[in-house]
Amino acid sequence: MTLVIYFSKSPLSKQQRTVQNHILSFINIDKEVVFYNMFPHFKIKNYLINQNFNFIVFHYTFLALSVTDPKILLRVGKKLSNLKGIKIAFPQDEYTNSNTLCEFFKLTNTDKIFTLLNKIDFEKVYPKHKSGVSKIFTVLPGYVSENDLKYIKKKPKNKTIDISYRSRKTSPWLGKHSFLKWMIAEKFKKVKLKNLKIDISVSDNDRISGDDWLDFLCKSRTVLGVEGGSSIHDPDGVLQYDYESYLKNENPKISHHEYYNMFLKKYEGNLNLKCLTPRIFEAIMCKCCLVLVEGNYSGILKKDINYIPVNKDFSNIDEVLNKICDKSYCDEIVNRNYKMIIKDKKYSYKSFIDYVVKVCKIKQSKMNFSNYFKNYHLVNNFSNNLLVLIYYYAEKLMLLKLLRIIKTRIK
Repeated sequence: MTLVIYFSKSPLSKQQRTVQNHILSFINIDKEVVFYNMFPHFKIKNYLINQNFNFIVFHYTFLALSVTDPKILLRVGKKLSNLKGIKIAFPQDEYTNSNTLCEFFKLTNTDKIFTLLNKIDFEKVYPKHKSGVSKIFTVLPGYVSENDLKYIKKKPKNKTIDISYRSRKTSPWLGKHSFLKWMIAEKFKKVKLKNLKIDISVSDNDRISGDDWLDFLCKSRTVLGVEGGSSIHDPDGVLQYDYESYLKNENPKISHHEYYNMFLKKYEGNLNLKCLTPRIFEAIMCKCCLVLVEGNYSGILKKDINYIPVNKDFSNIDEVLNKICDKSYCDEIVNRNYKMIIKDKKYSYKSFIDYVVKVCKIKQSKMNFSNYFKNYHLVNNFSNNLLVLIYYYAEKLMLLKLLRIIKTRIK
């Protein structure tokens, strides 16, 4: 039996596809799996403490409390230390507040970490004397989802958009690498596009999620992209706090480049967290030609073979546009990627889980649920899920704000 601990203020069906796919991939880690949402109680039930598990999975949605609410993460961690089984962690966004993660891992006696980091940065981010963990493995932030593939296969591939892109303007404390995520949008929106139809935005108002995102990709002939990650390590979240304080108290209009040059430049390159993102896999699934800022892409994608490379200084945009206009050239890249990534299934969620089981050296054997667990397969419990649903829809209707006002006035 395996226990998967995650955190979600909304039902899984309402989560972003990449998050939902990653959480539910652990269905395949064992014959029987219990998914336990830490929201809204932030407590672990006593009946779980008494069970013997093959695995206890700390999902990145739960570990993200290291940033949003580190005190709660550590408080819950004291109770989680009593769980019986191999504890494995899947952190993401490891460029910030990693010291809190180290404290949590040591507190809970975590056995293994599956990280997005390159091996060269393991000891820097998770030093053994702080984390208590010596067995660390590199994985990707997401993989190819069979459910997404089934959905996409039913959709018509009417490629009406020549170049598409969605991202957001990330904070400068993530480092110079993160600037590329919004700079690529600015550069491509400024150039003459040779009658190409584009749909490019980094505005929160233009964000696309769920099935709509895959529908958008199915309409896109080429997609811009950048490696995920950060080039600055902020182990205690100080750089993030300083930036937010500066915006609030000093100069809310300061540009990213100005703030970076004034306060962050000296930290640049103290981390090299760059990797291929799930969005790139989604684009390949939807048969989009990749147009990416030149990079390593976890050693999986090669320039001029798997993607049209964009120089980091954007000096070759005219050359890139010429290649985008060559539909036969783009189709070659699309077909090559689909065969290599999708048909090969090397980067499927099944392969991911098989790898996790292999390195943990545990056989996937069926265990019997206790009577208490008979109705708890794949969910934690009815009352908890009901509270999540109520919270989700109440927040959507902004009723919570009204309730807080009423409660304050009553007091």
